Amino acid sequence: MTPLGLVTLAGLLFGVLTVVTVGLDRELRWDEVTYLAQVTPGQTDVWFGPQRARGMSLVALPVALLGAPLTLLRLWLVLVSSVALVLAFRPWARFAGWTGGAAAVVAAVGWVPQYFAVELYPNLLAGLAAVATAGHLVVWCRDRRPRDLAATALALAVVAWLRPAESVWLAFGLTPVLLVLAGRRSLRGLLALAVGGFVGWLPWLVEAIVRFGGPFARLGAAAGESASGADRDQLIQYLNLVEGPVRQVTAEPVLTYRALALLVGLALLALLGVVQRLDRERRVAALAGLVTAAATATPYLVLNAGVNLRYVLPAMLLATLPVGAGVTTVVAALRRSRARATSVVVLVVALVVVGWQGVLARVNSEQIAPLQARARGLGEALAEQADGAPCAFVSETQWPEIQWHSGCLGEVLHLDAPLLQCHDARRDLAALAEDGHRVFALARGRPPAGEGLAGWDVRPVEDVEDGGWGLYERPADLGPTDPPTIPDPADSPTPCPPSRAPDASDARLELRWDRPA
Repeated sequence: MTPLGLVTLAGLLFGVLTVVTVGLDRELRWDEVTYLAQVTPGQTDVWFGPQRARGMSLVALPVALLGAPLTLLRLWLVLVSSVALVLAFRPWARFAGWTGGAAAVVAAVGWVPQYFAVELYPNLLAGLAAVATAGHLVVWCRDRRPRDLAATALALAVVAWLRPAESVWLAFGLTPVLLVLAGRRSLRGLLALAVGGFVGWLPWLVEAIVRFGGPFARLGAAAGESASGADRDQLIQYLNLVEGPVRQVTAEPVLTYRALALLVGLALLALLGVVQRLDRERRVAALAGLVTAAATATPYLVLNAGVNLRYVLPAMLLATLPVGAGVTTVVAALRRSRARATSVVVLVVALVVVGWQGVLARVNSEQIAPLQARARGLGEALAEQADGAPCAFVSETQWPEIQWHSGCLGEVLHLDAPLLQCHDARRDLAALAEDGHRVFALARGRPPAGEGLAGWDVRPVEDVEDGGWGLYERPADLGPTDPPTIPDPADSPTPCPPSRAPDASDARLELRWDRPA
């Protein structure tokens, strides 16, 4: 087998492991519905916020035109991700031989890439495009072939098309790599990065001008949508997620000893890949991967209070390069020494780690399943109650997913507000009621769940995982100034309660043998 063959095998392995461990039946989530609603015929609009880019809507387009059947959508995403993995690591196999193949295998067996391979989120594909960008650039620095320079620009454009800000940090990390490898000839490489970044950013810039009042206004609005204002140590919170879940902020973060052993082992392999002197290309691949991984991780470890493993997926994928270099060095040393007993031990350890990663992918997928299934149950109950009539609703949570499954127009429910809606809501449900819509509210708790719902007819929603849900219908005799309606900003100075994790500034990471139940 050749290094390129190993990369292809890694892509096949990635697809098979994802289908086996994660499965294809995961229900849709908020972001996925947002991207799908833009391109699925017959679907009602979901607000496409300033923080989003259109790349994933186009990725989903072939399946969305068929109505976005769930299993086909998941299978399509696995196929796209598997092909992207092969394309991402091929230039590295050309540049550094078996290091590129080993890095592809490391990426393929990780539980986090497998977990997100079935979801319509941009981070995995953006991360693979980042690996391709770096790979084609280092190949160009060595071979000076124009096609590699063009591929560099194209791959960076894909990163920007999917995650615009990500491309800036990636280009920032690639610049010193380029200057070191290409020296005085770096100008053409820098130009390729600039052109690729501009082409990828162009759709975002055009939409910023058309919809958001310009790029700076859009950036400001996007910052308002981000997880800002919280005080926490992001590094500690990310260490808490080594074994899952993919998203959590806690005052009691835990790192198990097995997770620590994994991190130490990966760090030692990466260090070995950097310090070995047998293969220059291998060492360059390791250093380039480390530098770009650090650059793409920086905004999420330092500048952004959001904590989600998908945010650092590009950094994880780029970090497989130094790990792959270390793996290649170990394998080469074992082959030279012909130490069969040691080779067997290393192989067994590797298989145990791969199996463990598969278990983590399965367990974390199963843990999120009830939350994702809840929106389907609520949406179907809402659709049944509406009985084909034009309808609208407010919900405490997951309104885009409920809208997708019900066909009703959704908005956020603000139970603590007298009018049940916020001044920054985009749909006035009282106005929709005047226009002939049946208006509902979905809320948990003993009826009435809030003062604004007093006097509404309510029935319990059965067969929803976390229970306690009531489906309220707005009385027909209410007028346009009655709830749920949009209040005057003077009467509602704060926006809708944002989905923010709590502050955890005093959190201290605790080492344990196992995570708390």
